Amino acid sequence: WLTFIMPASPASQHLGDDRTIDMLLIGGSFVTAVPLLLFAAAVKKMTLSAIGLLNYLAPTIQFLVGVFVYNEAMTLSHLVCFLLIWLSIALYWTDSYLAGKAARSPQTVLPR
Repeated sequence: WLTFIMPASPASQHLGDDRTIDMLLIGGSFVTAVPLLLFAAAVKKMTLSAIGLLNYLAPTIQFLVGVFVYNEAMTLSHLVCFLLIWLSIALYWTDSYLAGKAARSPQTVLPR
């Protein structure tokens, strides 16, 4: 993508002009690819419900960083929406956990 867009701009830095930029571009690809490869390897050993829960973690962490680190405005409507989303996730997770636990527990057979 960069090789197509960079030559189009006469004022752009081309690869090879600055070693620092070159190393940042090359290193950036590894910094992006390695966590994705590790996540793909870990996902193979997880249940689908756990993977679904993980999909909510990144936006939640971004939301919390925005509120507590960058002092973004936290209105009552934001808080209510955030809590309702996590309440619904907790209800779903609890139901899935209890259903899985019931399926794994040994069932007693009553004599006739």
